[in-house]
Amino acid sequence: MKTVILSHSGGLDSSTLLYYYLDKGYSVQTVNFNYGQINKIEQHCAKLIIAEATKKYGANLVLDPIVIDISNIATHSQDEIHKVTGKYYFPYRNQLFSSILLSIGESVKITNNVDVILALGIHKHVTYDNYWDITSEFVNRLKYLNELNPNKVEIDMPFVNLVKSEIKSITSKLGVPYKKTWTCYNPVIKQNVYTPCNKCDACIERGLDINDYTVVV
Repeated sequence: MKTVILSHSGGLDSSTLLYYYLDKGYSVQTVNFNYGQINKIEQHCAKLIIAEATKKYGANLVLDPIVIDISNIATHSQDEIHKVTGKYYFPYRNQLFSSILLSIGESVKITNNVDVILALGIHKHVTYDNYWDITSEFVNRLKYLNELNPNKVEIDMPFVNLVKSEIKSITSKLGVPYKKTWTCYNPVIKQNVYTPCNKCDACIERGLDINDYTVVV
């Protein structure tokens, strides 16, 4: 039995990764980060996905989610950064997430005496490929740094060289409830109903074939 420590946003990629490891028979500890993101609807969707995964795989594999609030470390909001750079960017996001997940993972490994895997849904992008912390080089250097720890956990990011359409193709048999995941950065909100804008980079990358979804909060 292995335990996976997974950064789970409620988005398509991390939700697919959740089912990917559960299908292997691993227990998964999801960690949801509140970092002041614009698309907070993801956090609602994360709960929906966890509930669906628990129904399918059982509470013994889908462990109770951990929610971590790191929004107070941001000196500027994502919206402010977007106005200047044109990118929805949180500086050092995946580096920060990885450090926290590695700390949780090592603690689990020590106290439960189990093999632990750190997982992030990092993947290739076709519309915005200039983010430094989603590249295979980032993953390789993170693994190199991790080698310094004599009690290290395994780092696995199986989608790092795949785009969204490829991820969906190779995991189509897992039955991921894609309609309950969220991707859009700029949802249209009317009376607690969230509808994707179909215009932002995230919507374009997700694809219109599975983008006809709404979420009621």
